[in-house]
Amino acid sequence: MLESKLEEGTATHEAAEVIRRNAETCKRTIRGLLDTAVHADPERVEFDLDDLVDDVRRFLRPIWERANVEFVVERGEDALEPMGDELQLRQVLINLVMNAVHAIQDTPHEGGRVTVRTARDNG
Repeated sequence: MLESKLEEGTATHEAAEVIRRNAETCKRTIRGLLDTAVHADPERVEFDLDDLVDDVRRFLRPIWERANVEFVVERGEDALEPMGDELQLRQVLINLVMNAVHAIQDTPHEGGRVTVRTARDNG
C-alpha cells in the first residue's frame, strides 16, 4: 500500500519496492520450508533473470556498501528468462555474493569488486 502512494523514481519508492519484494521472498521462503517438510518438488517457472539480479543487488546494498565493495552487474545482449525455481536461484545468488563480500573483507587491502555477469552461452 505504501509503495502505491509514493512517487515513482524516488529513493523512498525504491525502498518500499525492495521491502515489498523481499517480503514476497520471505513468504515464498517460508512456503518453501513448509513444502520441504512434505518433499515438494521445486517450483519451475519462467522468470526475468535481470530483475532477480537487480533485486539481489538492492537487497544486499547495505552489506556491500558497508564493506566498501563495488557490486557490478554486467548484462548480456539478450534478455534471459530461464525456466527454474526463482527462489532457489535467488538464495544461491545471495549466498555467492555474500561469500564474495566476506572474502574481500578478509583480504588486507581495502575495498574490492564483485561482478555478476548474465549472458546466454550456447543457447
